[in-house]
Amino acid sequence: MSNLFKSKFLLGTLMVAALLVSSTASAAITSTLKMGSNNAQVKELQQGLNGSGFVVSTSGAGSVGSETNYFGSKTKSAVQAWQASKGLTADGIFGAMSRAAWTGGSSMTYPAGCTSTTGFSTTTGMPCNSGSTMTYPAGCTSAVGFSMTTGLPCSSMTSQTGPVTAMLASNNPASGTLVAGQATADLAHFTFNGTGTVTGVTLQRLGVSADTTPSNVYLFDGSMRLSDAASVSSNGSVTFTAPAGLFTVAGSKTIAVKADIASGTSGQTVGMMLATFTTSAGVVTANLSGNIHSIASATLATVAAGTVTPSGATLNPGANVTLWQSTLTVSNRAVWMKRLALRNIGSAPASAFANFKLFVNGVQVGTATGLDANGYVTFDMM
Repeated sequence: MSNLFKSKFLLGTLMVAALLVSSTASAAITSTLKMGSNNAQVKELQQGLNGSGFVVSTSGAGSVGSETNYFGSKTKSAVQAWQASKGLTADGIFGAMSRAAWTGGSSMTYPAGCTSTTGFSTTTGMPCNSGSTMTYPAGCTSAVGFSMTTGLPCSSMTSQTGPVTAMLASNNPASGTLVAGQATADLAHFTFNGTGTVTGVTLQRLGVSADTTPSNVYLFDGSMRLSDAASVSSNGSVTFTAPAGLFTVAGSKTIAVKADIASGTSGQTVGMMLATFTTSAGVVTANLSGNIHSIASATLATVAAGTVTPSGATLNPGANVTLWQSTLTVSNRAVWMKRLALRNIGSAPASAFANFKLFVNGVQVGTATGLDANGYVTFDMM
C-alpha cells in the first residue's frame, strides 16, 4: 500500500494480549592532494576516509582500503563521495575547502599492546577501549592556526578518555536548507564507540539564530526517539539526562540530533555541537560540531489530529483492543507518513502490551512488538 496520503485517513492501533570501530585518522593534512599525489599525507587522508566509511576498495594499488601513499582513481572516488556528503563540489581534489570541512580530525591512541578497541592489551592487561581520542575543532586539521569554520584556535582540541568516546558520524548531515516551521529537522549525527551506558548529553547551539529557533530538540537512535523534547537554555545549551541511561553503546552507535524549527526564522542559520556526554567514567568533553544549516520559508503541509478515541474508557485484557484512534486531516500538500510514535501515559507496565498493529482506513500498514524503555511504541514505515 502506498504511504502517500492526500486527504483524510483513520489510524487505529490494536493490541493483542493484556497483559565498530573507531576512526584512526590523524588528519594532519596541510597540502592539496589530488590524482598523482604520492606522500604520507595521502595515506593519512586514506585512513580518515576508510575509518569514516568512505571506502571504495579494500585491495589493489591506490585503493583507500590498502592505505598506500598514492592518490589513485579509487582514492579520488572516495574523496568525491566524502565531498558530496559535506555539500562541497565533488571534484575529487582535496584542497583548502575540503581541509576546512575535514572531520577525519580525530586520532585514536590505543593502550600499549593494543591495535584496536577490541579485547585486552597483551602487555598491560588493560581493556583496549581505554585509549583516548584527540579531537580538533571543526574546520581544523591540526593544532596549528585557527578554524576556518568557527574561528576558534585549532589548539583547543580535546582529549576523550574512557570506556566510551565520540566522533562526528560518517553520515553527519551536510550543510543544507531547512524550512521555518518544519518538524524534526536532522541537524547532526554523532557516533559513540566503546562499551558503556551514556547517562547524559549536553549540546550547544551553533549558527546565527536565537535559542528559541530549535523549539524542541530530540535524540534519535535510527527511527526510535530516545528523549522527550528539550529546550535550548539561555546560554545556548541543551541538556539530556537519564540516570538509568539514555542509550547503551556496545561497539558503535550513531545518535541523531533533530529539532523542530520555529516559524518566522527564515534567514537564520543553525547547527548543533556535542559539547559533553556522561558515562560511568564521568563527564567527557567532546566539542564535536555538526554542520551549519540555513533556514528558508516555504508553505509546508499541515496535519491536524481530530478527537482521539477511546477516551477515559476501561479496557479489558484481550486481543484486538483499540488503544488509539483519530482522523488526521492533511492540508496544503500531500504527505508521506514515515513514522508514527505513541506513548503510554497511564500506569500500566510495558509488559501489559504486546503485538501492536497500525491500521490506515482499515488496512494494516505496520507492526511493533511492544513498548520501548521510554514507554513508546514506534511504527517505522520507511
